[in-house]
Amino acid sequence: MKQIAITLLLAAGLSARLAAQTEDLPFVIGEVFDDHKRDVVRAGQKTAAESVSNAAFATSQGLKTAEGIHFIAASQIELGNRFALAMIKLCKQNATSKE
Repeated sequence: MKQIAITLLLAAGLSARLAAQTEDLPFVIGEVFDDHKRDVVRAGQKTAAESVSNAAFATSQGLKTAEGIHFIAASQIELGNRFALAMIKLCKQNATSKE
């Protein structure tokens, strides 16, 4: 199961890179909510982010849901902030490595 999650995430990220015609397009993987039922998927997400160059991971730690699946509005905003910070960090790393 973990390998399937990793494969699907990598396929999505690499597909975006292919569509953009660039091998180093940065992408961020957002963590699904931790309800202790998706541990395999969450582990796959982390592994995928660590396995591919120019990829990052946005954690959902500490965020809240309304019914155990979907994030409440405040948590969606916070996860978006985490995505943005991860992308900014990737872009800064890229700018530094090209100097």
